[in-house]
Amino acid sequence: MIAVAIVRHGKDAGKFGSGDPCLTAEGKAEAMEAARELRRAPWRALVCSPAARTFETAQLIGRELGLRPVADPLFEELRPGPDVAGTRGEWQRGILDLPWDQVPAALRGWRDSLLSRIRGLREDTVIVTHFGTINAIVSPLAGSRTFFAFAPRNCSITRLAVRPGHGVAIEELGASKAAIS
Repeated sequence: MIAVAIVRHGKDAGKFGSGDPCLTAEGKAEAMEAARELRRAPWRALVCSPAARTFETAQLIGRELGLRPVADPLFEELRPGPDVAGTRGEWQRGILDLPWDQVPAALRGWRDSLLSRIRGLREDTVIVTHFGTINAIVSPLAGSRTFFAFAPRNCSITRLAVRPGHGVAIEELGASKAAIS
């Protein structure tokens, strides 16, 4: 079995759907708390979104685990296409409650690519990413009919088990503000 820990980035200085903010002091403390929790297992790889808040979270975790983070654009934040009206935050809030069959095909393809990447992991891996990305991964694994599955708190740890030839299973959802729908 391959262990996967998906960590939502620490609290950032931005407002929902805006820019690429760095972590606040609280966010840095959250990252260190997650790192202490993760130290209980022998992780072999650390992957993150290239966004500032995820990379900074991953760097703090990596120092504790003795791993260097590798930025992977596949794990970037959920983004609208160029033809979407309104702000990115408005778009994100609107997309989360849609049933998967109403989510744009490009996002379903992205979700499938995320799951394929996770199924292909061959070493115990920590992934630091975003709320929407975590939902894109967890929702189909949990059998949710909508994009939104749960609301992971900052630096919560969602644990998956990859069983080559048998798929991916949720071992534990990270601390959240809402249950799976």
